[in-house]
Amino acid sequence: ELEAEVNRRNEGRLEIEGLCWSDRTRVRELKETPHAKDYQVRVRSVAPLDLDACMAHSGARIQVEQRTPNRVAHRPADKMRERWNEISEIAPCEGAELEYLVRLRTEHGTYVKEVVTGEDGRSNPSFSELFGVSCECLELDVLNILSSEGEQISEPERPLPFGHIS
Repeated sequence: ELEAEVNRRNEGRLEIEGLCWSDRTRVRELKETPHAKDYQVRVRSVAPLDLDACMAHSGARIQVEQRTPNRVAHRPADKMRERWNEISEIAPCEGAELEYLVRLRTEHGTYVKEVVTGEDGRSNPSFSELFGVSCECLELDVLNILSSEGEQISEPERPLPFGHIS
């Protein structure tokens, strides 16, 4: 019921799928372990992308240097971080000119929006630099939580929904 209510109130902005109860051990593990993630990013470019040239980066682990983004610079110290990223797929969005869906696997702590835009050189290389066209992030979805090295991890058995007794 909570999942349905959140999705109803946030239609078009946020969607929750598979909400379930977790025990304290699992919550602690997710918060304290540096997990890589799979993302789907909806990207808009200022000119058409050469998909063949873009896919030349597919599957390769790219080291990205990132300074703390301007949007969060008030919180952590402004420092340089190095994170890996892997582009796995790029496809045009149906019915949306100059928009593409990019599947991306990233190391924990990666500022994904800045990987797309470059944020005036604060994230290097960025999609804008790799693709040779200025890009912006329109949507960002987490598809999967992975091990710290980017490998699939087995999900623990999900507990029964609230109110159900085994």
